[in-house]
Amino acid sequence: EKVSERVPEKVSEKVSERVPEKVPEGVSERVPEKVSEKEQQLLMILTEAPGSTKAVLAGKMGVSRKTMGTYLKSLKDKGIIARIGSARKGYWQIRMP
Repeated sequence: EKVSERVPEKVSEKVSERVPEKVPEGVSERVPEKVSEKEQQLLMILTEAPGSTKAVLAGKMGVSRKTMGTYLKSLKDKGIIARIGSARKGYWQIRMP
């Protein structure tokens, strides 16, 4: 199987199918205002799939792994999330105030 066969032609279409444009009302009510909309979007994904790796999360949001690392670090620094376990077999724990 060629790599080009596995990569969708229009990545943006695939991303928009998986990630809603607006964050559902329930999530934003529990999240402090100091969290950006992208970070709220990330929290919604982590709620549904806490075992996701940085690479998987980046793919779901259509950003680079480095950008995803920035979002995750920001949320960790704010005390909103924590990684429990290893990078491969761990999971993200959401710690709402």
